Amino acid sequence: MKSILFLLVLTFAAAPALAGQAKAFAKLGIKGFERTTFWHVHPGLTDKDIANSVDAFVRSGVSGVIVGGGRHHYLHDDLPFLDEQIDVTARVVKACHAKGIRVCEHHSVVLTTRKDYAREHQDWIQRDFDTGGFSVWPEYQTYAFCPNNKAFREHYWTLLADIVQRTGVDAVMSDDASFHHGCACKTCSDLWANEVGGSLVEARKASKKTGTAEWRQWNAVRQRWYTDFRVWLYGKMRREIPKVQCFSLLGALLSPWGPQTSGANQEGMLDTGDASWWEIYNPADFASWRPLAVEATALYEAGRVRKSDIVSLPYADRAEARDKVDPEEETFMWALSMAHGIAFTQARVFLTGITPDEPARDYWVFERDVLQPYRDAEPAASIGIFFSRRSRDADPKWQDSHSGPAIGWGESLQDAGIPYRAVVEETLDSGLPKDIRTLILPNVFAISDAHLDKLERFVRGGGTLIATHQTGYTDENGEPRHDRFKKRLEKALGFRIRVDSKSGLSAESNTPLLRRVLAGSLTVYEVALDRGKVVYLPDLDERKAFQNLMNEGDPYRDPRDPEVVRSLAELALSASPAPPVLVESKPTVLTTAWKMKDRLLVHMVNTAGAVWKDGEKIPAPSKVTWSDTQDLKVSLDKPAQRARILSLDAGENTVIESPGREFRVKSPRRYALMVVEY
Repeated sequence: MKSILFLLVLTFAAAPALAGQAKAFAKLGIKGFERTTFWHVHPGLTDKDIANSVDAFVRSGVSGVIVGGGRHHYLHDDLPFLDEQIDVTARVVKACHAKGIRVCEHHSVVLTTRKDYAREHQDWIQRDFDTGGFSVWPEYQTYAFCPNNKAFREHYWTLLADIVQRTGVDAVMSDDASFHHGCACKTCSDLWANEVGGSLVEARKASKKTGTAEWRQWNAVRQRWYTDFRVWLYGKMRREIPKVQCFSLLGALLSPWGPQTSGANQEGMLDTGDASWWEIYNPADFASWRPLAVEATALYEAGRVRKSDIVSLPYADRAEARDKVDPEEETFMWALSMAHGIAFTQARVFLTGITPDEPARDYWVFERDVLQPYRDAEPAASIGIFFSRRSRDADPKWQDSHSGPAIGWGESLQDAGIPYRAVVEETLDSGLPKDIRTLILPNVFAISDAHLDKLERFVRGGGTLIATHQTGYTDENGEPRHDRFKKRLEKALGFRIRVDSKSGLSAESNTPLLRRVLAGSLTVYEVALDRGKVVYLPDLDERKAFQNLMNEGDPYRDPRDPEVVRSLAELALSASPAPPVLVESKPTVLTTAWKMKDRLLVHMVNTAGAVWKDGEKIPAPSKVTWSDTQDLKVSLDKPAQRARILSLDAGENTVIESPGREFRVKSPRRYALMVVEY
């Protein structure tokens, strides 16, 4: 068998190379799907039904719709009546186009529950490792075709091209093409033997020990295979139907769920999508606003460096009944999306979307009529937080080592009203935004030599690096590097480093001591490095600042240590130049800052109704209470000529002339954009 270390390097290097093939095509972007709803389309719809729905979309300012299949979206289950589905979809497209609305066709590329169809194409079906029989996805109770099988791919393309040609849709969203439980079919077994060497079944057994080279190899190869399918599909569409947009469906960017469980490669999806839909499964969206806001920040940046527009898609899949939702939760998720520079799609339960008997959505009308001039902006922040996909994928402790701590930093800055922006590996590749003067590395343990070089240049050029715990402990593939590259790491961080095989890295005692913070329990070191400095916290447990997602029906709990949360914000603020804006409030107002020529844009979202007492049951479905507005103290880094409040509730609109550098405003009942003019 080939060297595992060599194969790891080859595998990790291959994924960007594959994605690079997709980047060779000019991306079409979101193009008409800025304000999107789902539509459960089925052959029983009459022309009157279709007209009524389209009229409802027009009233709500909808610009695009995503239509599902006859039996939800399982394409291969629809085959017995695909002609009828194509006919109704074509009528939907015609009616939508007449009103200037674009249409995307959405389906599962691999799922099928039809046993007869599976028997007819047994060599296409994913196989279970233990039994050798057909693999069943427990979440759906369905079979899945193998994306590696070339015969299946060509069959699927024939179906897809026919659907596009006969319906006239503007875009396609094809999802579920992952290796959810592996896949021990002959195609995958042969592919593994040719690419890696040895037995796929034995490799899976060896991968069971978390954190080993075999475990990292297993996850990396599946991600590469997943990306390969997306590259194939994206390339086919660009070459053969170049005017049809290709949309991808994403899970959480900061969670190891995809890379370590299903083989899903979120970055590969971003590379192969003109726009990417962020699917939020069963969130108590409103209750989980803190981690969702951090996730949105990271997704915006990951999309920006790949030129892939991001759209949020909350999907309450665990609700007891269709459409049993609080409509104001939609408003909240729309507001959170606007605050993070991403679009919003309304799905409802079971991807139903807006129905004709519902009132118009005021948030979309407001977005269309008021917010459009302010959408082309960029984050205004001097602080960056590094969200590392390398550390996420190689984390043997699920999200405890890097993702949780990184989210904890983001939540701490959010609560303090301190603007920050996300940084990912590709940000370092393309160049850090010039505004970033402080970069936080929350236990970013997996870093390449090339990225260490860039971080060192950032510091020597005058930047501040805040590094915690095992920063740089491994190379980008998760291989321990501390013993081999100790001098290289010391040069980049400016510390003399002591290595302990159990606890990891720590600064030597003769490193200059700056101060002790966090209730005296942690040591903070500061070292000058040319024009900049490195701040190092070897003992920080950032998980104490991390509030995770919460589900409807569960007891509310905020496990964070308030002292840690406050101290992280104070440390980041003290190590940075004055932020462009600081909004002081109770931590129930979410604010984000963006810049646009001579204007500063501050989004304000009321989150007061998302805070319950510990142990109090989260309503099911989530219940949004717009209440408890408050005075906000706004501090600017330079005097302003005017501040205009543009509120979703028009009665809150106001203009403040000559506000100077400090002034007070009322927080909105729901959402408002403050436009600061200099």
